[in-house]
Amino acid sequence: MNNRLTITTLILFLTLPLSTKAETRAQGGTGFKINQVRTFEADENTVYQLDGEHINQTRAQGGTGYKVRYKADATNPNLSQGTLNEIELLTLFKGPVLTDSPARIFNISTQVNNQTHVVNDTPLQVGNLVVVSGFIDNESAAIATRIEVVENLTEWKIMGYIQQLTPTRFQIHDQPVAYDSADVINCQGPLTNGQHVELKATPIPGFQLGDELTSVLTVECVDERVIPKSTNGSVIIEGMIDDLTGEGDFHLTGQAVVVSAQTRYIKGRPDDIQNQIKIEVEGQADSVTGVIEATKIRFLEPRFNITLPVEPAALSMGQIHAAGMTFLLTEQTQDPDNLLSNGLAETTQLQLKGYDQGNGELYVTRIYQRGQVDYQAIEVSGLVTAINAPMFHLFGLGFDTSGADFYDMSGQALTQQAFFAQLVLGAELTVTDASLDVQTGLISGGRIDVIELEPAESRGNGSGVIHVLGVGTLSSVSDPIFTAGFE
Repeated sequence: MNNRLTITTLILFLTLPLSTKAETRAQGGTGFKINQVRTFEADENTVYQLDGEHINQTRAQGGTGYKVRYKADATNPNLSQGTLNEIELLTLFKGPVLTDSPARIFNISTQVNNQTHVVNDTPLQVGNLVVVSGFIDNESAAIATRIEVVENLTEWKIMGYIQQLTPTRFQIHDQPVAYDSADVINCQGPLTNGQHVELKATPIPGFQLGDELTSVLTVECVDERVIPKSTNGSVIIEGMIDDLTGEGDFHLTGQAVVVSAQTRYIKGRPDDIQNQIKIEVEGQADSVTGVIEATKIRFLEPRFNITLPVEPAALSMGQIHAAGMTFLLTEQTQDPDNLLSNGLAETTQLQLKGYDQGNGELYVTRIYQRGQVDYQAIEVSGLVTAINAPMFHLFGLGFDTSGADFYDMSGQALTQQAFFAQLVLGAELTVTDASLDVQTGLISGGRIDVIELEPAESRGNGSGVIHVLGVGTLSSVSDPIFTAGFE
C-alpha cells in the first residue's frame, strides 16, 4: 500500500503549471495557515513535496486551496501554532472539464463554491484542462478546494473509490474505466469494490462525457489513513465521513474515530454528524490500529438545522426556497424519505440540515419529512450572523424576538435586554415553537436558547503536545517576498 502519511511536503507554494515542472518563485514569510485557524511556521529544515515528489527549490507561491498533509513540531497546547517539519501538497484530479455548470471533471461531480480557490479567477469551460485539489466522499463525489486551468497535461489523474468492479472494468463515481490486471500496483491482493486508488492515464484527445477511460497507465492502491509512529500521537485530520458506527463514532476517510463525553464539537452538535460531510477531527491516534480518540470535532463550516413548511413550488432546479432563503441541494444531499425524487405533491413539513458556506450559500446535507404542516412549529438552530435588537439573524435568516422567551446556557430564564446584552456574533442558538410569516419570511416568537457563546475552538487542550500529524486545506500563505532561508 502507498501510505501517504510519509508526508514530507512542500510549503504551500507553487502555482504549479502542472503540465511541466514546478516553476519556482519567491515565497514570502514562513507561515502557512491551515483551515483558517492554524498557523505553522517553516524553517530551513522544512521538507516540501507535491504529490510525493520532492521540490528541490522551495521558493514558490500559489498554494492556497491545496489539500495538504503535514507534520509539525513544537506545537502549542491548542495545536494552532508550531513549526512545520514536513508538508505535502496533494492533487485530486488532473484532466478535462466535461461540464461546467454543475462542474464535472472527467464524469465526476465536483462541487465548486465560494470557498474554492480558483487560480487567477479563470472561469471553467467545457474542454478546459484542470488540476484540482480537494476531498471526495465514499462515492467519489468531490468538493474542490482549489482549481487551476492549465494549457497542457502530459498525464491524467483520478483519486477515488472503485465501484462496479469486473476483471477488466470499474467506475470511479460515474466515470467508466477499462484496465488490465498488469496496471494494478502496490495493492495487497486483487482490487475490490470500495478500494481507494490513484489512477493515472495518458490523455485522450476529444474525451467527452460518457466516454470510457481506456488509456490507463497505473491503478495504485493508496492508504489515506494518518497513523503516527509513536503511541497515541496527536493528529488533526480533515476529511469526509464514510459511515457511522454507533454511539456517535464514525469512519473518516477509512479511519476509525471514537468520541466520548469529553469530545468538543465546534460549529455544530453531535447530531450533526452524518455520512458524506466534511469535518476536521483532532485527537490521539493509536500507532498500530490508527483508531482516533477525538478531543475536538470541528465542522469546517457552521451547521444549520431548520424545520418548516415547504410548498411544492419552492422546490426546483436543485434548490429549496423557503423563509426568504435559498437552500442548495447537491449530490451529497441525503434524502432517506425519498422526498426529492419526484418533487413535493403538497406543502410538507421538512427538516433541512446542512452548512453555511458564507455569502448566502446554504448547502443541504440531509432532508427529512417531519409530521403535519404547522407554521407555528418552526425550529431553527445555527450561529448568529447579525444582531440588531430586537432582531437577530441565524445564517442570514431573520428573527423578530418580540414575544419570545429567552434562556441562557444553563436553562435559566433571561429578559430580552439581558439576552441581547450577552449575544455576540458566532453565538450558537436554538429556536423552537416559533412562527413563520410566509409573506415576509420572518420568524418570530417561540423559545430561544443560548447553546454556546464562546467559540470552543478558542480553548486549549492543555495537552502539551509536541508533535502532530495533519491533513487539511491550505487557507493562505505569506506575501511573495524573497526569504533567504528558502534558497
